[in-house]
Amino acid sequence: MSQSKYSKKTSQIDGFSNRFNSLLDGVPDMPPLEYGRALAIAERYRASKSSGRIWLREDRPPKSRTLNQICEDLLPYCPQFPDTTTLKMWLLFETLPGQTEDEINHLALSKIYIRVHEEAEKLGLELEDISEEKLENIYSILSIMNSRYRAPTPDPAIVERLLKLASSSE
Repeated sequence: MSQSKYSKKTSQIDGFSNRFNSLLDGVPDMPPLEYGRALAIAERYRASKSSGRIWLREDRPPKSRTLNQICEDLLPYCPQFPDTTTLKMWLLFETLPGQTEDEINHLALSKIYIRVHEEAEKLGLELEDISEEKLENIYSILSIMNSRYRAPTPDPAIVERLLKLASSSE
């Protein structure tokens, strides 16, 4: 089965679908995920059914304009969010109202650290075998990428490549 053009163009954001579905669970007359939600979402936001499925199941958010429309539409059902920007930030980056910038940065750094360790394990690498300086460089590169692209977790392929480069030059 081939991927749609949409899914190839849109970045995957870990947890997006779970967060989106949890919001939709509180919308009156919204069908359950297994019973027509993708079609209901597609119709509600003038998208294809496959786009609705991608948003709901594959952690791939809609394009910015559509996501803004979705946030405006869902805000009345989400009293915990003061505005659409905060709702959008939570959907994309898992930030919560009232979180300080330090808390958000700590969460992002924690996710980077975890992803590096997960990828090292998959590759069969012992992080102790990589110099502290090279590990710090990896964390710094991923942290810069995270802040620049606002990705909630680093791309596994990038982490893998950085780890391979660091371990091959030891």
